[in-house]
Amino acid sequence: MDTIQKRYGYTGQGLRVNLTTGKITKEPTFPRFKDEIGGTALGYRVFWDEVPPKTQPLDEANKIVIAPGPFSGSGALCSSRTSITTIYPTIYPMPMIASAHIGGDMAARLKQAGYDFIIIEGKSEKPVYLYINNDNFELRDAKGIWGQGTRRAQQMLADQTSPMASIAVIGPAGENLVPMSVLISARQHSGGGIGSIFGSKKLKGVVIQGDQPIHIHADKKEWQKITERNIDLFGSLNQHVVPSAPNPLFEFWAPGSRWNGMPGNVWQKANPPIILGEDMRSPNKISYRWCASQFFLGKPQGLKIQVRNNGCYSCPLLLHR
Repeated sequence: MDTIQKRYGYTGQGLRVNLTTGKITKEPTFPRFKDEIGGTALGYRVFWDEVPPKTQPLDEANKIVIAPGPFSGSGALCSSRTSITTIYPTIYPMPMIASAHIGGDMAARLKQAGYDFIIIEGKSEKPVYLYINNDNFELRDAKGIWGQGTRRAQQMLADQTSPMASIAVIGPAGENLVPMSVLISARQHSGGGIGSIFGSKKLKGVVIQGDQPIHIHADKKEWQKITERNIDLFGSLNQHVVPSAPNPLFEFWAPGSRWNGMPGNVWQKANPPIILGEDMRSPNKISYRWCASQFFLGKPQGLKIQVRNNGCYSCPLLLHR
């Protein structure tokens, strides 16, 4: 392997996984990807260089490129997206290259393990899953997990590896090559339409953990100021995807925020009224949240959930706060 060139936002290396031979090797990020920014661009470069034009989705020549962006793991606003590029099984009449984008903690975990990308190629003869933990990586037998649904499969892999690992798996639909099958990470984040590609390669899933630092090209205090300013402008105490309408239970209000749920406003159909108060802005506050769908249905007696207002990797609020 060439000398690793660590650049801010990039670890300087990735992994190539050959499912046919079972061999896993490290590859440098630079100079090959010096002109590509972000996981999708990197994935498209791999396909341009390595995959024949007439390759079909379920062919052995098709590949899977898993790659986050340079901000992933840094705490930057909405930086958790992982691009998974392949030749899609759902594009007709001519298959084309496309990228699924999956949320959750996969992007941050991959960077913490020390890698900018994973290139998966070939086909395994038996069910396997990819395990990565810093410099330890291998293909492991997934015979006992093959056939399980996504939730049970994730739990089984967590039991075999670590509950702190990022785990992404396919279910029976992907194993049986259903075109619209998905890859599921963190039980709820999905990459649409790529489950069958994993299934065709007998790859049940990917398990990633790591504990290496994330480097940014900025003063830490200045980076924190920029992040907090983005929180003000974006307007979120969001535990999941930003809702399509302003909701004072989810949204952080500050001058300049694009939301109009300022203090004193009442959320639509809540009865008794739920008012956004000053104390709801604290990201460390333990509070109760109602299921948003119940509000839209006009049923304020909806599910009551106790949460800490600190978001996830995909949110503008940092986990360590």
